[in-house]
Amino acid sequence: MCEPSGLWNRNFLLFWQGQAVSLAGSSLSTMAVALWIVDATGSAALLGAVMMVGSLAGLLATPIAGAVADRYPRVRVIVWCDAFQGLSALTMAGAVWAFPTAPSLALAALFLFYAAGMATSAVFAAAARALVPDLVPPDLVPSANTATLAVVQTAGLAGKGFGGTAYRLLGAPFLLAVDGITYLISSATEAFIRLPQAPSRPSAGWGEAVRGLATEAKEGFRYVWGDPGLRAAVLATACTTFCLEPLVVLLPFLVKDTRFLGLPADWYGYLLAGYGAANIAGYWLAGHTSLRGGGLAAGTMGVAGVGFVGLGLARSPGAALGWIAASGLALGFYNNSLLSQVQTRVPAHLRARALTAFQTLTMVLVPLGIGLAGAAAELPGRRVDLVFTGAGLATALAALLASSRAGYRELLSPRSSVRRQ
Repeated sequence: MCEPSGLWNRNFLLFWQGQAVSLAGSSLSTMAVALWIVDATGSAALLGAVMMVGSLAGLLATPIAGAVADRYPRVRVIVWCDAFQGLSALTMAGAVWAFPTAPSLALAALFLFYAAGMATSAVFAAAARALVPDLVPPDLVPSANTATLAVVQTAGLAGKGFGGTAYRLLGAPFLLAVDGITYLISSATEAFIRLPQAPSRPSAGWGEAVRGLATEAKEGFRYVWGDPGLRAAVLATACTTFCLEPLVVLLPFLVKDTRFLGLPADWYGYLLAGYGAANIAGYWLAGHTSLRGGGLAAGTMGVAGVGFVGLGLARSPGAALGWIAASGLALGFYNNSLLSQVQTRVPAHLRARALTAFQTLTMVLVPLGIGLAGAAAELPGRRVDLVFTGAGLATALAALLASSRAGYRELLSPRSSVRRQ
């Protein structure tokens, strides 16, 4: 296989702009769906049910998604995924437009296609992450990840900032239709990516194909758990996500409670925006600095934990913004270092399965963490500041323990060998 040249080569540019176009539409339609459900039903429970079903569909699809992305040409996978997403969004737009006085019918369509869309997103993400090392040279993989994350974060911030206004002015059917069109445009442009094709596999019946995908998905889990460095990274990252991801749910309480920060609700958005901007900066640093040793990358997870300890102790807006930005910067550096090393070290034929197995193992405890965080916040006194400091200390301890493992430090070192076969 010929090595690609430079970061912004033709193939990567087609890949990047495809995500930019589709995310521009989906960032608005996601908020439109939530606001339409609230307006049409007035039920927070129904909104939560739709989001929960979508999340579960994505989580359950993730392991098989890796097998799909390793078995079939990855360019073809992302093209068909975007095409399906486009048709799903157009169908939801039609349902919301056609049944304005019968929201139950439109809601049924939203349930079905939103869940299908989240499952399809899992397949797209698996193929896209595994495709990046084939689009750019190995030493530019961190930079490619930074460019991709910048699109995701920018689209997310735009959706939060303009989604409500766009929904009020244009309505849910229009925003969903725009989302569908942008997905179809992305699918059409991504089809022009040209990579050498892997040898085709013998065709099989549906039953045999499903059994084969399940077997191949298990191979991804065995590979990840059998590698000492990856196993240590799974345990460390799982601890981080278990401890820190649920804190987003508690952040509004920390912001508004007069015993802690006592700030207007606007500061919830400011803190999240500061975290997101710092996260992008951390990704950029991991891709553009020479200070990328294994010990440094491992240590940044500990810095993230300390940042959340500081956030729990902060009593001024400036201190809170500084601490959460420090955590975002550290986690961005760590996540890009880890993702880039896994992308370039794992053999190409196992890459997507290893990435989705890693993701599944590290995220499987997050729903439990959210539940425990919510329960802890309801204890007498509602001391959410103690939840933040405890979670941060646990993360720092996990980082310290993981850093003592030579395989973990070697995994995060950019000097380790690259295996692209």
